[in-house]
Amino acid sequence: MTEQDMAGRAGLVARLASMAEAVAGCATMQAAGEQIVHAAADVVDGRAMAGLATVTHADGIRIRAYTDAEVLLLDQAQSHYREGPGLAAASARGREIITVEDMARERRWPRFASAASRLGIQSMVVCSLPLQGGGKVALNLHAKQAEAFDAAAVERAALFALYSSLTFANARLAENAAAALASRQAVGEATGILMERHRILAAEAFERLSRVSQDLNVKLWRVAAYVARTGTDPAGIALRDLPRE
Repeated sequence: MTEQDMAGRAGLVARLASMAEAVAGCATMQAAGEQIVHAAADVVDGRAMAGLATVTHADGIRIRAYTDAEVLLLDQAQSHYREGPGLAAASARGREIITVEDMARERRWPRFASAASRLGIQSMVVCSLPLQGGGKVALNLHAKQAEAFDAAAVERAALFALYSSLTFANARLAENAAAALASRQAVGEATGILMERHRILAAEAFERLSRVSQDLNVKLWRVAAYVARTGTDPAGIALRDLPRE
């Protein structure tokens, strides 16, 4: 390895460490995703556009963050045509790296490639990895030039994707923990309101909240949050009243 290569790797490690530090301070997956995609576009190739997507049983494929509108439109094209490198990487087991060197020559996903060309995207790199806690996370790099990502860029993308998977997983754990705490607080407050208003025990107050949650087919915290905020009796709640997830 040459001194230039070693200096390049040292610089990459430093930028990855900087990104990990920035993401560590993010309280939500959205904020973490924004940090990751902007850093990825800079680290892998200054001309690149980047997107971060997750794939889970609950949400399917979901774009978490993107640097440019073309990234979102391209993901929507994959969903519309049900083909593309992102879907292929998501369905693979374990780690997967897929490259598209030139959309004009791409034959695996012809409708997707045509849509990408219309958006001005000529090459892509998709790095997909298992996500801690279930599902997968995919880092997608796009360029308006054909053959924009050489072997070194693909290597940087793969390494960055690995760091992204770990840091994004930590952000997901933090967000889930915060949501669980908020849920418990809302249920506790709503239960207390019902106990005081109707002179009932905690078990019956909780049962009233649960019954409405089941009848409306929504999560318990949504019913509890509305009761805690408005003081409304659960029996009078309609689905349109509840906060969005």
